[in-house]
Amino acid sequence: MLFFGALILFEACSKDNPNPGLQPEINLIVASGYTSTDTVLSINQQVRIGIQAHSRSGAPITQFTAITIQNGITSVVDSGLFSEGCSVSKQISKSAADVETWKFFVRDRNGNTSDTLVINLIKDNNSGYGQIKTISGLTMGAQNNTQTGSFYSILHEQIYMLPMAFLHQEDCDLLYYFDPIETDAHTIASPGANLDASVYNSNEAPMYWEIRRTIRFEKQSDLTEEIFLQSTNDSLILARSFVFGTGKRKAKNLDTGHIYSFVSEQGQKGLFLVTAREGTAAGSVQITLKIQKP
Repeated sequence: MLFFGALILFEACSKDNPNPGLQPEINLIVASGYTSTDTVLSINQQVRIGIQAHSRSGAPITQFTAITIQNGITSVVDSGLFSEGCSVSKQISKSAADVETWKFFVRDRNGNTSDTLVINLIKDNNSGYGQIKTISGLTMGAQNNTQTGSFYSILHEQIYMLPMAFLHQEDCDLLYYFDPIETDAHTIASPGANLDASVYNSNEAPMYWEIRRTIRFEKQSDLTEEIFLQSTNDSLILARSFVFGTGKRKAKNLDTGHIYSFVSEQGQKGLFLVTAREGTAAGSVQITLKIQKP
């Protein structure tokens, strides 16, 4: 009976996974608008890389991994999924590294791993650094501040109160609030962050928006205020940047003198310095912002 039970189970599994040992197939997209070979690029030049993969074992693909290597530093971003196949499109801005290596692979539920795709983005030695925009004295109010809005549009250099931000979702990049629940205290994030519903306590809160722009952050503990203020092009921004998926969703426990680098989901990069901070949920924060010009 045990033998026949095991046989039935084996047959059932075989029907679900007809070729349980076959590795997934993965390919770069070769089409207009996509880069599929090693390429020479100017600093900050953007390219789009497309990846297509599908299972050959019958088990769904459960993991997509992107690896980048810049100046000997490796960053890994794993994305979970559950699908027979997947199609991924990534827009990448060339870093200041001489050679920027990207690797991609997928894994199915049976543990079968695809081949690894590799593409190198090579810096054009004739390229220079780009221009930046500096915005000083930018003051954002916390969620209960009735005088100064919490939401900021980088494109329009505009502060919005919550009702107006709700009407301009496509323009809002940053927001500031005080969080006593998660001990995050003074926090700068973006509408795409995982904010608790109690922060704004409104049906217009970012968690209910249809468009939620996302920015990620990394604290720059060893970067001095003097070096930050002397920056006149995007060389410092690029040197302190990171792969979007590896960044934090929030810059929290902010205090005067803290410096953070940030990267938007669209690839725009920048830095900000906290120059003042006061109050709590009705308080405010003041920053100096340095960001790449398009």
